[in-house]
Amino acid sequence: MELLSPFYEPWVGSRYSTSSYYGKKLLLVGESSFEREFTSDPDPNHLRKDTASVVAVTFPPKYSGFWRYLYRSMTGVTAVSAQAHAQFWESVALVNLVQRPMSDKLKRPSYADYTNGASALKSYVDKLRPVGVIVLSKGAWQPLRDVLRLKVHDQKLLSQGHVGSAVIAASNQSYASEVLGPEPLFLLIRHPSARPKRSAIHWHPLIAAFIRNLGSAS
Repeated sequence: MELLSPFYEPWVGSRYSTSSYYGKKLLLVGESSFEREFTSDPDPNHLRKDTASVVAVTFPPKYSGFWRYLYRSMTGVTAVSAQAHAQFWESVALVNLVQRPMSDKLKRPSYADYTNGASALKSYVDKLRPVGVIVLSKGAWQPLRDVLRLKVHDQKLLSQGHVGSAVIAASNQSYASEVLGPEPLFLLIRHPSARPKRSAIHWHPLIAAFIRNLGSAS
């Protein structure tokens, strides 16, 4: 399969290359975006602009749940202070997998959307050189396995006694890509909107274990 170029520009925090999160370059991968003023001419800087507004505390709170969920999942901190939130997002990179906007928040990506996004992900990885990629979309797991040929790298990131009910077998392990090479490693977890809803910090022990097993940023 021919690998595709991405449409959307990534968010790359100002400290991503010099002072990354716990010294590890991390690429966070959301599923898709819903542009609140949907047009037939989508903005390739949509996600980057929204994340910059989140960092500047100018983004409408009712739309910022995704960013708060990721912050809590990554840090294990329930309270979200503006300063800590901004510092976190300046230390990581963020992209959406699906390379077109959804026309409304209830629309779901097609399988082709996922496979095209999985293909485009290679370009993001080549540009950003992360050591870890955290994918937040259960719908994307199989397309990623198919396109990037993901194979299990670390079995059981957490022991059974520490795995919560939201962590399913596919998430409690890391993956390497036969297409991309030994780096980055991948963690596959659910999207914040997945049902049943879980507290964001429910995922933190798994994410923390994944990050501990990664190499340092180069």
